[in-house]
Amino acid sequence: KLVELQLKQREIEQFDREARTNLGEQERRMREKILEEIRGVINARAKAAGYAIILDTAAETINRTLVVLFTNGEHDLTAAVLDQLNATAPPTFKKDEKK
Repeated sequence: KLVELQLKQREIEQFDREARTNLGEQERRMREKILEEIRGVINARAKAAGYAIILDTAAETINRTLVVLFTNGEHDLTAAVLDQLNATAPPTFKKDEKK
């Protein structure tokens, strides 16, 4: 019985490792797809406005310190980009968003 229990334990551990790997990979793919869409909208807006560079003011370094130390908020594209990205969101999402 002990051998059977140990075998089952190893099977469970292997399943757990595989599931975590699969979920991690799926999360990575989904994140990349979302970021690609965001970058596309930002690139189009930047080109249309003639911007040379766009900074992510929420970005942090590996040490968890802010990359951008100050901004006066002028020319912040966040709301416009979110509006454009959410324009094609399903109606149920838009209702939940208002709450």
